[in-house]
Amino acid sequence: MILRGAYGSGSMAFLTGQPLWLAYALGAAVGAIAFGAILGLFGWLASGRLRPRDGWRARIGLAFCSVLSLWFAAALLGLARSEGAGPWPNRAFTAREAGIAALLVLAAALPHAVVSASRLRTRIAAP
Repeated sequence: MILRGAYGSGSMAFLTGQPLWLAYALGAAVGAIAFGAILGLFGWLASGRLRPRDGWRARIGLAFCSVLSLWFAAALLGLARSEGAGPWPNRAFTAREAGIAALLVLAAALPHAVVSASRLRTRIAAP
């Protein structure tokens, strides 16, 4: 569901004459929103908190920041080939390409880790 929405929206935007960077950004946005919505909805249902409490604006703000960080991660990971990570999976990575790929994955995951850590910190700090 996530990949179909992301690929479909990005490819259709490109086929309708949008620039490639815009089509890629639209596809990454749809993928990030779908992933964040599905994960957030089922996480919220699993936690048993079905009625809003105080601080719902902060939760919406954190959810928005989380979706933005996922969008950034999808966009950054899409730059792997243009940044020199090689034509994976057509052939194996060289040592240099593996290092570039590892740094891209680290840079892509860092904003979401910061948002998740701030969410955990606010949950621990609140009584």
